[in-house]
Amino acid sequence: MPAPEGHSPAMGAAAVPEGFHPLDPYDLDVGALKHAPGVLISGMCDQRHLARHREHFDAFLRTGGRMLVNGHVVEAWVTGLPKWRLLEYHGPRDLGITSLSAHPVWDGIDVEELLYRSGPHIPRTREALTRFGVAGFYGRGYLMELPEGSTIINGLGPLRAPIDVEIPVGDGLVVVHAGLDLAIFAHTPGTTLTRFTDNIRNWLGGAA
Repeated sequence: MPAPEGHSPAMGAAAVPEGFHPLDPYDLDVGALKHAPGVLISGMCDQRHLARHREHFDAFLRTGGRMLVNGHVVEAWVTGLPKWRLLEYHGPRDLGITSLSAHPVWDGIDVEELLYRSGPHIPRTREALTRFGVAGFYGRGYLMELPEGSTIINGLGPLRAPIDVEIPVGDGLVVVHAGLDLAIFAHTPGTTLTRFTDNIRNWLGGAA
């Protein structure tokens, strides 16, 4: 994933999470995947460029690799990767997150904390966020045409449309999060969301 300099206090740090090796997508080659247990893909990556490496990504996953994909997938750079579609919504009620299946990446995460984000001067209380926070940063769309064997982890809105899914590919696994990079949510002091970094790293193989 890219590691741009600087950050926005409201959006969170843009740096790569601790324990990850940053790699510019344009420097990607077969060797970069050969010894990595897992790959974290930012939603800011050039998907057309990634699609040029579809064969390498497929091979990486078939042999047991793991991948966490963030953002709006419009170009499938892994065979069968589900694409993003905007959800019709009219307010915060339509953008709430419901946990549908347990998953290590969301272990210990209170999904109700994912609805609102705010600037650094707004207290992280339910009342303050309801009054001043902005809903929908976690995601405003869902994944369609899920491959056979997919597990829906979290649903969006009253329809519980799939926003987070896990997909088996050979001996490997892909988790797709159809929204803002999950690592950004880890920079929210005083909440359960700070667990995201450790959870992501461990699921991708960092514990090994």
